Amino acid sequence: PSEYQTIPQNKIEDFGVHCKSYYSLDVTYFKSAMDKRLLSSLWNHYWVNTLSTSSLITNSEYTT
Repeated sequence: PSEYQTIPQNKIEDFGVHCKSYYSLDVTYFKSAMDKRLLSSLWNHYWVNTLSTSSLITNSEYTT
């Protein structure tokens, strides 16, 4: 068994001859105290819009 993950078929199609260069990266997230205050402020200001907006309408140009 290989120590590496197999490359998904859609990535082989996306990257063609470069598909062997494709590899996954570990991703980590963090939120500072300043980020927390900013996100809280944004949520308090825009929460009604978030609840009243349909993502289907917002993203309609990306759907088929």
